[in-house]
Amino acid sequence: NAGVAGVAGDNGNSSGSGGEEHQEVIVRHQQGVAERERHVANLWLLSIQAFCRLARNGMADNKVRALDALQQALLAVGITMESPVVWKTCFERLLIPLLHDIAPVQQQQQQQQQQRRQHENGLLGVAAGMPDVRLKVANVIFQTFLHNLSVLAMLPDFPVFWLRFIGSMEQYMKTDRDTTLSMHFTESLKNLLLVMSTSGTFKTVSKRSRRDVWTLTWVVIDSFRPNLRAELEAVLERPMPHTPSALATGQQQRQQQQPQQPQQPSA
Repeated sequence: NAGVAGVAGDNGNSSGSGGEEHQEVIVRHQQGVAERERHVANLWLLSIQAFCRLARNGMADNKVRALDALQQALLAVGITMESPVVWKTCFERLLIPLLHDIAPVQQQQQQQQQQRRQHENGLLGVAAGMPDVRLKVANVIFQTFLHNLSVLAMLPDFPVFWLRFIGSMEQYMKTDRDTTLSMHFTESLKNLLLVMSTSGTFKTVSKRSRRDVWTLTWVVIDSFRPNLRAELEAVLERPMPHTPSALATGQQQRQQQQPQQPQQPSA
């Protein structure tokens, strides 16, 4: 009996030790995965930074090519960044500063182009036909926001991030600004608001943060675009056609990209 008890005791200790080792393996694996994810995120942000630098400092044609590459890097189907903090960093430190840096340069170039036309009696100068890269940057920013809305909405401080985001668009949407630029930014923001409203994003983030994000949104927007709310509400009151939104498309692509979990063999 004593021998049996001793073997049983040894088996119990062995089982306990094996369980602890198994748990340590799981913890080390999780730490390794987290470290790899941080490394990939840092490399990805560095590539986004490089494209932004090229778009900011290059010649006109190079700016457009850099922005095309930037758009592909941000919206690539095979690359997903599931960390909301990474996307927040991308917007606040790279994309929005890029817009602010490019906008005055573009405006100065357009003024020079107009002066050149006047001095050359209507003949187009070298900069004639130059694309407005501000519109290109706006497309990249708003498309990226829509594509990753569900991830961004998980930010603990999403209300603050969101209000800063729409506040950063104020200077491009004021009615006394260039009509084409103002209309482009206004329509882009309107579309984003429409998707966030119909998808329930405002309700979700308001419940999580215990703040009325919808009301706070209009406190900011009404200060520089007071007619936008009436325009959006008119659209929301109309029957909406059944078309896949950018939010739904982004979520579907993430689900397709997630690796399938192997099925456990049945007992």
